[in-house]
Amino acid sequence: MLDCTIGDMIDLWGIGTDHAAIPANDRIQALLRPEGWSDVRYDVQSSSLSFSSDAVTLNFGAVAKGYISDEMKKVLEEEGVTSALMSLGGNVMTLGTKPDGSSWTVAITDPFSPESLMGSVTVTGQAVVTSGNYEKYFEENGKRYHHILDPCTGAPSESDVVSTTIIADKSIDCDALSTATFLMGADAGMQLIDSLDGIEAVFIQSDGSVVTSKHIDKYQLQVNNS
Repeated sequence: MLDCTIGDMIDLWGIGTDHAAIPANDRIQALLRPEGWSDVRYDVQSSSLSFSSDAVTLNFGAVAKGYISDEMKKVLEEEGVTSALMSLGGNVMTLGTKPDGSSWTVAITDPFSPESLMGSVTVTGQAVVTSGNYEKYFEENGKRYHHILDPCTGAPSESDVVSTTIIADKSIDCDALSTATFLMGADAGMQLIDSLDGIEAVFIQSDGSVVTSKHIDKYQLQVNNS
């Protein structure tokens, strides 16, 4: 469900820019490529990419901040830093504990009221990444069009979740999984999370209900009462 070859589709919608608009259906259909990543070839010897179609445009927005966050943590560790918190907007990485030895508390935004908090988790050295339909969007005729595009339809995802929060040791894993599970929906997404070791999740569905992974308790999830 995570396809980084849809950069042209992302550009077409322009969500998060000053020219965001609903594209004509024929323009969307023209950019759909069921083959997805099969359009891309990687040559190990030359470390180069080639494309079977000129229409392929790569966009790594779904994982870029996760990769950068992991690399920042490595640099800090190499410099001997033992306590740090880094926030890249929806992507939080922790290193060790707080200076006083306690764990870090990371808030989860309420997607229905982004100025408020849905709750929090407590982590030590893990990353916490959230994807949601409230981050980048525009509204037209009473409908919200958010930035998480479904590569199968070329339109914003219409799954039953509005927010996915992933907790793991690596931020790039969190970043990829938060987007992928958003597209998959609550049932299939949580089934995937529960099949992976060392990964936990908190999903908020469109009806406001909260769905959690099997072992989320180890991160002391606190849910605020509305």
